[in-house]
Amino acid sequence: MDVFDRLQSRQISELRASLRRLRSQGTHADDLCRHVGQLDDFLGRTVLLLQAVTELCLRKEVFTQEELSTLANEIDASDGSVDGRLDLGMLLGQENPVNTP
Repeated sequence: MDVFDRLQSRQISELRASLRRLRSQGTHADDLCRHVGQLDDFLGRTVLLLQAVTELCLRKEVFTQEELSTLANEIDASDGSVDGRLDLGMLLGQENPVNTP
């Protein structure tokens, strides 16, 4: 085997390794996209049910809109930041929660 053949063989091996990495990354990206879609579906169903329960409680006068807003504000502040959302990391007891928009 001459120098050219060895060089060509090495390049082919490197290309095959790169192809395996790219295929692996593609599979990973597909898995992530599928997972994000599942989370989006779950979030949509959860928000729908939350909205239905809230509306039902307001209609049945279980609580008022003012009471609901006051409690929501108290809960919002419970994670140390009044930002209209809960820090799920703090809620789950993680030491270094990550705040994502």
